[in-house]
Amino acid sequence: MRQRDLLAAIAGVDPIRLQGTFERHTSLRWEELKPSAAGGRWGARGAFEVIYLGRPRDSVVIEAYRHLVDDELDDTGALAASVLERRIVTCKVDIPTSSTSSPGPPARPSP
Repeated sequence: MRQRDLLAAIAGVDPIRLQGTFERHTSLRWEELKPSAAGGRWGARGAFEVIYLGRPRDSVVIEAYRHLVDDELDDTGALAASVLERRIVTCKVDIPTSSTSSPGPPARPSP
């Protein structure tokens, strides 16, 4: 599918409002929740900034576990050395989606 066709298909979809409480696991070294353009499952490195959030909490915990141990399952010493304390940040999200050109305000972590 060409980009122009994809944009036309997206423009024809009725808008939704994304609301709710979402969470993210972070390192204790992070002082604030910031978007990253490091790339990942939804985009190439440097393409755009994202903050990956999840719900329910079990999915966030499983994601944290996967990131912390996926590559170290056969080496318990490396696993023990790499596991650091994590925190779960809760974000209240309210994003009206009305067009492909105005993504809405960024999510703000709740106190």
